[in-house]
Amino acid sequence: MSKITIRKATIEDAQVILGFVHELAKEEKAEHEVETSKEQLAKTLFGKNSTSHVIICEAEGVPIGHAVYFFNYSTWQGKNGLYIEDLYILGSTPMFLANYFIFFLFFLFFFSQSSCSLIKSW
Repeated sequence: MSKITIRKATIEDAQVILGFVHELAKEEKAEHEVETSKEQLAKTLFGKNSTSHVIICEAEGVPIGHAVYFFNYSTWQGKNGLYIEDLYILGSTPMFLANYFIFFLFFLFFFSQSSCSLIKSW
């Protein structure tokens, strides 16, 4: 099995993230709906006022996926939450299901260590 690394994304990852966005949209037959650019992602994900976070999943140092998430709040439940916007692993990756599972487990661990009581996703 490949060595899996999960790290915080940096502005230098904007092109890689854009590639993942296009791959995900292609898989969902919605590539024509992608309107963003590398520059837009760099500005909105890594800019001073960004409220979103991105992590990159790598196998042997090569990016194979990403996750975009942000924190939210439920007034009805009075609890902090975590919303996962994207959780994507390249479908062509060897050991796809194992890698996806590891990435998802990271989120469960992260969630358990945070002050959040809710986790939501698409």
